[in-house]
Amino acid sequence: MAVGKVLALAMMSMVLMIGQGCAWQQPQPSGNTRLWDPVTDEPDLARLSRAGADTGPGERLTALSFNMQHRDRPRELAAIARHLRAVEGVPDFILCQEVLFRRPSCRGRDNTAAVLADELGYHTAGTDRRGSREGVAILSRYPFAYYDQRHLKARTSPLLLGFARVSVMGEFIVPRIGRVRVVNTHLAYQPWEGHVRRKQLNETLAWLARREACEPAAVTIFGGDFNLKPGAKALAQLCDSGTAGRLQFINANTDWPTLGRQGHPTRRVDYIFISASTRDVRFIGERLLFPDGLWQSDGTRRFYPSDHLPVLHQYAIGSGQGDDSRPILASDDPFTAAVHDRVLRDRRRRGVAGVPPRPRPGDHRGILGSSLDSERR
Repeated sequence: MAVGKVLALAMMSMVLMIGQGCAWQQPQPSGNTRLWDPVTDEPDLARLSRAGADTGPGERLTALSFNMQHRDRPRELAAIARHLRAVEGVPDFILCQEVLFRRPSCRGRDNTAAVLADELGYHTAGTDRRGSREGVAILSRYPFAYYDQRHLKARTSPLLLGFARVSVMGEFIVPRIGRVRVVNTHLAYQPWEGHVRRKQLNETLAWLARREACEPAAVTIFGGDFNLKPGAKALAQLCDSGTAGRLQFINANTDWPTLGRQGHPTRRVDYIFISASTRDVRFIGERLLFPDGLWQSDGTRRFYPSDHLPVLHQYAIGSGQGDDSRPILASDDPFTAAVHDRVLRDRRRRGVAGVPPRPRPGDHRGILGSSLDSERR
């Protein structure tokens, strides 16, 4: 019996040692990942981006467009919120597509955008498209002064895999700026639905123009998943005067891909546009978030939040009284070229395709950026 007890104790000790060994081998948080070779002693990209954003006059506005890929994973949403607070800075407005609605009551909030809003302490409103649990939503730092939805008439037959679509609108009173209107949409996605996308976009713009005529806004932000390539005629019409009443949108989007296999995006389909009829707008920059995924809050698993990279835009809103508020030109800002070169070098090192060429002088694309994402903490 004594020998048996000794053997049992010895086996238990071995199990504990093995368990401790496994725990010791578990990857632990190690700080921010860099976009370039970590052995080079170069400054952190996030710090560079903040430095580049600290120039120029005007009140800051930030907007993020995020296709959530109809996932219901609260732990991942908590990690996204933690990253935004710690690294990027939480945007003023978040435009979410493929939000999952009608969650079971035992899981808390009705939709996944509301779950993310709770993690951030934000206000939110959203609408699901007819006949589906999927929809779009807006999250905001500021309370809603107005909310509306537009179930779009244009659609492909369900026999051809066409879905009903919806656009939503929120309005907010932002200190020192005034009324800011945010419009979020998700257009038809099948390759053969180009004519449907154009009709859906025109319907949304006409709806927006009617609201603008009734209640003018100091700033209008229009974004989402357009399922359109850069340079598409449907996107170009956004920047034509008269398309959306008195609104004329500024297109400061880059051509960097936002959709594709996780970690290897190949197509640009997500965009943010801005219009300020009585204000001057200075585009500060664009960043694509989470290209290498994130770590869950407990640091045990790396995940990709979606098959889309969220698009983050930052603007400086001037008074409209002669501020130097022209868009930043790529040729004007050495930070633009430095970030682009570092991103490109890292992408080539990792064999990632689809990186656009370096911006040409005079290209109104703003600061090219990509956040590498933080990390295990």
